[in-house]
Amino acid sequence: MRDAWKHFTTSTKRPVFPEFLLLITIGILWLLCNTPTVYKLMAGGLLFATLLTIILAIFRPKQLSTTVAVLMLLSLTNGLMQFDYIPALMLWLLCFLRLVQSTRRDAILLILITLTTTIVASLTATLYLPSIALDYDHQMAFNIICLFITVIITGFHIWRLISLVHDARHKLSQQKQRTQSLVNITNQLARFLPPQVWQPIIHKQSLVEVSSQRRKITILFSDIVGFTDLSDKISADHLAHILNTYLDRMTQITLKHGATLDKFIGDGLLCYFGDSGNHNEREDAISCANMALEMRREMQTLRQQWRLLGFEGLYVRMGINTGYCYVGNFGSHNRMTYTVIGKEANLAARLESSAQKNQILISESTYHLISHEHHCQPIGELSLKGIQETTKAWALSDPDFNTDHYAKWVDYQLPGFNLQLNVQDIHNYDRRSITNYLIQALDLIENNTETDADTDTNAENSAKG
Repeated sequence: MRDAWKHFTTSTKRPVFPEFLLLITIGILWLLCNTPTVYKLMAGGLLFATLLTIILAIFRPKQLSTTVAVLMLLSLTNGLMQFDYIPALMLWLLCFLRLVQSTRRDAILLILITLTTTIVASLTATLYLPSIALDYDHQMAFNIICLFITVIITGFHIWRLISLVHDARHKLSQQKQRTQSLVNITNQLARFLPPQVWQPIIHKQSLVEVSSQRRKITILFSDIVGFTDLSDKISADHLAHILNTYLDRMTQITLKHGATLDKFIGDGLLCYFGDSGNHNEREDAISCANMALEMRREMQTLRQQWRLLGFEGLYVRMGINTGYCYVGNFGSHNRMTYTVIGKEANLAARLESSAQKNQILISESTYHLISHEHHCQPIGELSLKGIQETTKAWALSDPDFNTDHYAKWVDYQLPGFNLQLNVQDIHNYDRRSITNYLIQALDLIENNTETDADTDTNAENSAKG
């Protein structure tokens, strides 16, 4: 019963008009009072109009016409029936409460209707209706009853507004929870797709359908040489740790250079540039070459870490090609994947499988786009599996730090010594720390050199003695 009453009083589908209670009471009291016949007729008309408005409110609860009818009844009653100031104030209060609950779009219209109806009714009563004055006892009783009923109606409105606010807050809290849940789910699902795929879907709400476009893109295939042999020698836990560390570092590099990371293929990966169609093909090829070099340098760092754990012999190899392919959503309407297909993608895969450990092979089309920026060593013509013609290939080399053109990169290794320096990636606030570490390394080398010299001297003296 309590839930049904709450639903009735707070339902937005069927608005409640408790003002009917006051209108009916005023009509009955006016009929019972010692008033002229014309006012008794108006009281009867008020009761009849109130009943019609109740029927209208039942069948057309959310219509603007229902609210207009209620306000006009209140205004007519206030203007025509020459009340004392207490009933008049009560009617004005109920009009104000009804206007407050109306929408902002309809508020101006309702205010104009209320004021116009009140003014016209007041002028009509002043000019054409006889004046009336109830005796003191009847007037006091009339005022008290109207005041009591108005207090009840006002309290009902306040209680209803409080209930609506409480329900609105509860719904807002639930909506926030659902929104946060959807955001969390979206963030989780986004980790399975490249940003170039899910960002347009979420931000621009673009249509998802099976479609593809022909674009000139630069494609990179990469995998780890020796990973299969390593899987037979170490436990699955260590193998998973190595693979996840490698893929995590490579993913960060692809995001840094703006590549589309298509998929992981075991211990390898496929990524490409230019699928959005907003970039220059030369810039895409140069970015892909820079990314490949950084991947190989990062693999050197990982190899040093894994060597300390007892895992050696892990090198990366890559193949890069530039050409026209079809890129987009492939599959069915129920399930699809964003990828690239075409013979140029197959050529990049064949170059990767033909590369030696720690080697980056590029095709002729890619070479012509990046040769002015990167040093490439000719490999010759290769016979690749599945490709009839021989393919010219070049090996992408790291920049030569002895030349001015590539003076921002240093990579030097000796037994017990490994130095990798990329000036472009160094922040100003890190320069002092790097300098301090280099000074500590020099001091350590000098101290160790002096210790070795003293040891050799003592050994010679002992031999002479």
